[in-house]
Parts: sequence; structure tokens; C-alpha cells
Amino acid sequence: MKRILILSLLAATGMLAGCGNDNNADTTAPTAASTAVMASATTTTPTVGNTIKVHGFTFAPRTIEVPVGTTITWANSDQVLHTVTSGTPDNPDGQIDGQMPEAGTSTSVTFDTAGTVSYFCSRHPFMLGEVVVR
Repeated sequence: MKRILILSLLAATGMLAGCGNDNNADTTAPTAASTAVMASATTTTPTVGNTIKVHGFTFAPRTIEVPVGTTITWANSDQVLHTVTSGTPDNPDGQIDGQMPEAGTSTSVTFDTAGTVSYFCSRHPFMLGEVVVR
């Protein structure tokens, strides 16, 4: 019995020794900039590539941040017509007017200029979104 206990303790000690500090590991604390990026990454709805899902009468994510030159695709999975119309429901600006007549349809826009573009669905003005281009 003592022999089994001693062998068990030796095995556990050997496993713990392998859990020590790895000299190649990065042990530096995150900088303020990397902390901000991590914080924003946890509060933004993830997307698949640069696709915004149109589902349940919402745009998901509602806000997306992309670099200049990015093409965004809105993919409709609702069984009704939705649009991607730039501006606000009270003041559409005519820059974007994409139509998605039914589930399985999509519309895409390439953003070549930095700035913030607000958009909405002209059929359902409570559906709002924003593309921030850096």
C-alpha cells in the first residue's frame, strides 16, 4: 500500500514539474491599446467574414468596423423584402439602396472612403445599422 502511495506521489510530482513557467512564453502585461482592442472584440457581435446577417427584422451585427476598401455583404434570411438604404429613415441620402427581396438574396457594397455610414431598411425603418470605415 505504501508503495502505491509513493508511486502516485512521484507521478503527481513529475506532472506538476512539467507545468512550470515556459521561458519562451510571453509574460508581458497587455498594453492599453491591446486591452482596448480586446474589450471591443468582446462587445461586438462576430461576423462571418464581412457578412451582415438580416434575420428576424434585425441587422447583425448592428455596427461593424472595417478598413477602407472592404466589401460588406448583407444576406437576407427572412422571407420578406428588406433593403439596405444609407442615411436615416427621416433622411435617406441615396448613396446605398440595395434590395433583398426574399430569403437567400443578398446585396453588397464596397466602402472606399473612411467615415461612418448609417443605414436602415426602407420597408422596416426600425431596422438600423452602421458601418464604420477606418
